[in-house]
Amino acid sequence: MTTNAIQAVGKRLAALCLDFTRPHRIPEHILAAHPVQPWLIVSLATVYLSFAKHWLAALLPAPEVWMAVGRHMDDCFFDLVSQTSLDVRISEVILDPVERAAVCLRAPIPAEEFQKTVIPIETVLVLVFADRCNQYTEDLREGIIRQLEGKKSVLGPVIFVYKRFNQHVYGVQCDARSISVAERFQFLVEFDHMFMDALTAITECVSKSGRELPFSL
Repeated sequence: MTTNAIQAVGKRLAALCLDFTRPHRIPEHILAAHPVQPWLIVSLATVYLSFAKHWLAALLPAPEVWMAVGRHMDDCFFDLVSQTSLDVRISEVILDPVERAAVCLRAPIPAEEFQKTVIPIETVLVLVFADRCNQYTEDLREGIIRQLEGKKSVLGPVIFVYKRFNQHVYGVQCDARSISVAERFQFLVEFDHMFMDALTAITECVSKSGRELPFSL
């Protein structure tokens, strides 16, 4: 029964996060502006899964329970991505210099080969997923703390997630812990609405689903 409950909640959260990446949820001009649309969608899903991980850790008392839910949620996501037989030029999807350096070490890919290396999209995701999730969950936590301290920003609690996403997806270099935004940031109004809509729905889902889960394993 415990395993079934964990799997059910993990699957439900994964489905909800992925629902927010469907084409009707993303303005057409944002999709059209990205050279590798499937990677944009995968990147958005990673943000939303990170929102879920944040609230699982915040609202569930037992680490072993929320970690088990998170693992099953991730498994559901990767199962879907594995069905996408798409190769990508890694230099078109990994734009942040720090992330590029980390990917070159993990892959491993010689720096001189990076620009022309083509690998499956699932492989690229494996290389960056854990780091991105850790960064986005910390970004959200810090954004919430700033809000509670009365340090308002134009994007509310998702300000630092938005800036990190711009680093990852658009290669925008910035201070990820400053609440200021500049013109070089991409689609501020649209991502504000997208992120906040997803955050609200995911927070509610985690809160309700917690009643189905055991207090410990």
